[in-house]
Amino acid sequence: MQRPEIGTLVRLKSWNKEAYIKVASHTPDSEDTYSLVPNGATAMVVGYHTRAWDRADIVPVVTVGNVTGWIFMDEWEALDDAV
Repeated sequence: MQRPEIGTLVRLKSWNKEAYIKVASHTPDSEDTYSLVPNGATAMVVGYHTRAWDRADIVPVVTVGNVTGWIFMDEWEALDDAV
């Protein structure tokens, strides 16, 4: 799956049909912390994140409301695909 481009809007989706998506925030001196965002929320892609345990897997960083963090590649869809 191709990464979404920075600056695009995407719809968040749960890979397992949960009501919420876990958006993960990470700082270099701590572990990930999670914020719950409703499934189906519209988010803007603001960057990319490489997780320490899998440097080859680059995931999108999104912002939605006052939450910014990374999501897995199967937790978003292009708005055009969401209808």
